[in-house]
Amino acid sequence: MKGATLDFEFEGASGELVSINHDIKELHVNLSKENYSYCHSFLFKVKLDQPETDIKIVIDNAGRSSFQKGWYGYRPFISLDFLNWKRLPDSEFRNGQFSFSVDHPTTEFYVAWYPPYSSQMLDEFLSATVKKKNDFEVWQQKIPCIRYGDLNKPTVIIIGRQHPGESMGSFFIEGLLEELVNGQHMPNLSFLMFPIVNIEGTRAGNHRLDKNNMDFNRIWDREDTFELEVIKNEINKLPTPKLFIDVHGDEVSKVDYIFYNKINIDKRKQLFPPIKEELPDILFLKKLGFTKRFVKSLVDRRKLLLKSGRLAFDFVQSKFSIPAFTLEISAHNTDHDESRTMGGQFLKGLKKIDWR
Repeated sequence: MKGATLDFEFEGASGELVSINHDIKELHVNLSKENYSYCHSFLFKVKLDQPETDIKIVIDNAGRSSFQKGWYGYRPFISLDFLNWKRLPDSEFRNGQFSFSVDHPTTEFYVAWYPPYSSQMLDEFLSATVKKKNDFEVWQQKIPCIRYGDLNKPTVIIIGRQHPGESMGSFFIEGLLEELVNGQHMPNLSFLMFPIVNIEGTRAGNHRLDKNNMDFNRIWDREDTFELEVIKNEINKLPTPKLFIDVHGDEVSKVDYIFYNKINIDKRKQLFPPIKEELPDILFLKKLGFTKRFVKSLVDRRKLLLKSGRLAFDFVQSKFSIPAFTLEISAHNTDHDESRTMGGQFLKGLKKIDWR
């Protein structure tokens, strides 16, 4: 390998160059520091002086991620144009390093933990589709907001990207919007959606935090975060909010699941079967109390992360007295196209629910 450079100077890029070994064709990169930990995601562009038969990319400090178990068996993505992504066939996690090979690379390509979804991509999608439809209203107050239908009717609130690196949330919401635009008319239901809540963290290439090193999904009981106050105020205006969904990505799990707490059995019978009918592989998991989590952490010999504040779905359910849950999309199991498809299927499930 005669020459290579790495580019981290674009929206959402993440990582730091450590070294380039031209003789053995290896590129070494570190995960970016993120306050008390390190990003789990990475995103950068590789530029080669000439095509090669193969190169090896090594994430030297992968073991410093809080989700290091997520490296085992994980297959990252490459793209030639930043839009069309494919998974690599394999990888290895050993001695704290995550490595993978790119066979017959072109002279320029992108490498990502998971396909990115930038604020520019959202703007382009909304301009090309949603903004042309009368049933939709798009506005921005630091974060983009999308309204569908008559908000005097029962309303479903959906948010994504509290954690910027979990771009599957934005792909999921885009797929749901595409289904609405292309014919899944919902005459008895309205939607309030926030596809990229942590937009500054997204632009900075963070994985979980905003520019002030705050984890949005731990500070819903505070009143000093503008983005979250926008969402709370919009929910408060709704006459009949019916359901709150917070979409995330899971770095470790091999399955997609819905995570809930204190939804009574009648509501579960109303909400969950139609969703399960459209997404048969999804699991429904009840949140464990602190004592059970503590015991489980001892059994699994895992660190129990104690963080102040409340999760979004817990806060919304308590504050607004509506069912709320987190949808976790597996980075291992579900790629960006499948996340988009999942959003459309989820909407079909919502359409089958009796909202009276």
